Amino acid sequence: HGRSARRPPGDERVRLAVLLAGAAVFVPWALYWGLLVP
Repeated sequence: HGRSARRPPGDERVRLAVLLAGAAVFVPWALYWGLLVP
């Protein structure tokens, strides 16, 4: 795990933010359409 020390924290933070944002938008959307169209 030597590369983890060289890994840019900014890139990891952005990646995590995008993942969380995508989930936050997709989950309610999927539930909404899932309930409307069983």
